[in-house]
Amino acid sequence: MTNVIPLGDYTKLDIDPDNVLEQAKHQLSTVIVIGHNKDNDTSYIAASTADKKRLLWMIEQFKFKLFNGDFD
Repeated sequence: MTNVIPLGDYTKLDIDPDNVLEQAKHQLSTVIVIGHNKDNDTSYIAASTADKKRLLWMIEQFKFKLFNGDFD
């Protein structure tokens, strides 16, 4: 897959998590990382801000866009 050029757009195909994280480097001011380990039995959650209100607002904004079809 070395010939794949990331366009930064949404896809309906799975992407390697390391590639997603690499593309996000140096582009974002605040991040939330939510995932599972490779066995899908442990959740991982981390954020770059300690402001819980801001985190919740970001999650709710994402949910709104997701359910509104913005990622289709």
